[in-house]
Amino acid sequence: MKYRWSTKRWSNDGSVESSIKKCIAEAKATYPDAKEVYIGEYEQYKPFVTGCWLIEHLKEEAYIESDGISEEQEWLENINDEEYTALETEVNKVVRKILKKYGHIPNFGTVKNNKLYKLNSEEN
Repeated sequence: MKYRWSTKRWSNDGSVESSIKKCIAEAKATYPDAKEVYIGEYEQYKPFVTGCWLIEHLKEEAYIESDGISEEQEWLENINDEEYTALETEVNKVVRKILKKYGHIPNFGTVKNNKLYKLNSEEN
Protein backbone atom coordinates (compact mmCIF):
# COMPACT_ATOMS: atom_id res chain seq x y z
CA MET A 1 0.00 0.00 0.00
CA LYS A 2 1.23 3.48 -0.81
CA TYR A 3 0.57 6.43 1.45
CA ARG A 4 0.31 10.03 0.38
CA TRP A 5 0.28 13.52 1.72
CA SER A 6 0.04 16.56 -0.56
CA THR A 7 1.83 15.68 -3.81
CA LYS A 8 4.25 13.16 -2.32
CA ARG A 9 3.91 9.40 -2.57
CA TRP A 10 5.59 6.91 -0.36
CA SER A 11 5.74 3.18 -0.92
CA ASN A 12 5.08 0.91 1.98
CA ASP A 13 8.61 -0.34 2.60
CA GLY A 14 7.72 -2.99 5.12
CA SER A 15 5.24 -1.41 7.47
CA VAL A 16 2.41 1.06 7.43
CA GLU A 17 4.01 2.92 10.32
CA SER A 18 7.31 3.55 8.51
CA SER A 19 5.50 4.88 5.44
CA ILE A 20 3.39 7.23 7.54
CA LYS A 21 6.49 8.41 9.46
CA LYS A 22 8.14 9.29 6.13
CA CYS A 23 5.08 11.32 5.15
CA ILE A 24 5.11 13.17 8.47
CA ALA A 25 8.84 13.90 8.24
CA GLU A 26 8.47 15.27 4.70
CA ALA A 27 5.48 17.40 5.70
CA LYS A 28 7.41 18.86 8.65
CA ALA A 29 10.43 19.62 6.47
CA THR A 30 8.37 21.18 3.69
CA TYR A 31 5.96 23.17 5.88
CA PRO A 32 7.72 23.86 9.20
CA ASP A 33 4.84 26.03 10.49
CA ALA A 34 2.12 23.49 9.72
CA LYS A 35 0.36 21.95 12.71
CA GLU A 36 -1.31 18.99 11.03
CA VAL A 37 -1.36 16.90 7.89
CA TYR A 38 -3.81 14.46 6.34
CA ILE A 39 -2.32 11.16 5.22
CA GLY A 40 -4.20 8.47 3.37
CA GLU A 41 -3.91 5.41 1.18
CA TYR A 42 -2.87 6.26 -2.35
CA GLU A 43 -4.64 4.56 -5.23
CA GLN A 44 -3.22 5.18 -8.69
CA TYR A 45 -5.70 6.16 -11.40
CA LYS A 46 -6.36 3.36 -13.89
CA PRO A 47 -7.74 4.62 -17.20
CA PHE A 48 -10.81 2.74 -18.36
CA VAL A 49 -13.46 2.73 -21.04
CA THR A 50 -16.98 1.58 -20.20
CA GLY A 51 -18.76 -0.78 -22.55
CA CYS A 52 -21.83 1.45 -22.46
CA TRP A 53 -19.85 4.54 -23.53
CA LEU A 54 -18.12 2.62 -26.32
CA ILE A 55 -21.36 1.15 -27.69
CA GLU A 56 -23.10 4.54 -27.59
CA HIS A 57 -20.16 6.15 -29.40
CA LEU A 58 -20.18 3.44 -32.07
CA LYS A 59 -23.92 3.85 -32.53
CA GLU A 60 -23.62 7.64 -32.88
CA GLU A 61 -20.86 7.34 -35.46
CA ALA A 62 -22.79 4.68 -37.39
CA TYR A 63 -25.89 6.87 -37.36
CA ILE A 64 -23.96 9.77 -38.85
CA GLU A 65 -22.17 7.63 -41.43
CA SER A 66 -25.29 5.72 -42.49
CA ASP A 67 -27.62 8.72 -42.48
CA GLY A 68 -29.79 7.07 -39.84
CA ILE A 69 -30.06 3.60 -41.37
CA SER A 70 -28.15 2.02 -38.45
CA GLU A 71 -30.83 3.23 -36.06
CA GLU A 72 -33.62 1.85 -38.25
CA GLN A 73 -31.87 -1.53 -38.17
CA GLU A 74 -31.44 -1.24 -34.37
CA TRP A 75 -27.75 -1.98 -34.65
CA LEU A 76 -26.21 -2.79 -31.24
CA GLU A 77 -29.53 -2.34 -29.44
CA ASN A 78 -29.57 -5.78 -27.82
CA ILE A 79 -26.24 -5.86 -26.01
CA ASN A 80 -26.58 -7.73 -22.71
CA ASP A 81 -24.60 -7.29 -19.48
CA GLU A 82 -22.26 -10.18 -20.25
CA GLU A 83 -21.37 -8.64 -23.61
CA TYR A 84 -20.79 -5.20 -22.05
CA THR A 85 -18.51 -6.74 -19.44
CA ALA A 86 -16.55 -8.75 -22.03
CA LEU A 87 -16.15 -5.64 -24.19
CA GLU A 88 -14.94 -3.53 -21.26
CA THR A 89 -12.48 -6.17 -20.11
CA GLU A 90 -10.86 -6.68 -23.50
CA VAL A 91 -10.82 -3.02 -24.55
CA ASN A 92 -9.29 -1.94 -21.24
CA LYS A 93 -6.55 -4.56 -21.53
CA VAL A 94 -5.59 -3.09 -24.90
CA VAL A 95 -5.86 0.52 -23.71
CA ARG A 96 -3.58 -0.09 -20.71
CA LYS A 97 -1.11 -2.09 -22.79
CA ILE A 98 -0.77 0.74 -25.34
CA LEU A 99 -0.52 3.41 -22.63
CA LYS A 100 2.23 1.43 -20.93
CA LYS A 101 4.07 0.74 -24.18
CA TYR A 102 4.28 4.44 -25.04
CA GLY A 103 4.94 5.73 -21.53
CA HIS A 104 1.53 7.26 -20.85
CA ILE A 105 0.67 5.50 -17.59
CA PRO A 106 -0.84 8.14 -15.28
CA ASN A 107 1.22 9.23 -12.29
CA PHE A 108 -1.74 10.57 -10.37
CA GLY A 109 -4.60 9.12 -8.41
CA THR A 110 -6.79 9.52 -5.38
CA VAL A 111 -6.16 9.43 -1.66
CA LYS A 112 -8.60 7.40 0.39
CA ASN A 113 -9.10 6.69 4.07
CA ASN A 114 -7.49 9.98 5.11
CA LYS A 115 -6.47 10.42 8.71
CA LEU A 116 -5.39 13.60 10.48
CA TYR A 117 -1.92 13.62 12.07
CA LYS A 118 -0.66 16.35 14.40
CA LEU A 119 2.81 17.48 13.37
CA ASN A 120 3.78 18.95 16.71
CA SER A 121 2.93 15.93 18.86
CA GLU A 122 5.56 14.01 20.79
CA GLU A 123 4.76 10.85 18.86
CA ASN A 124 5.61 12.44 15.52
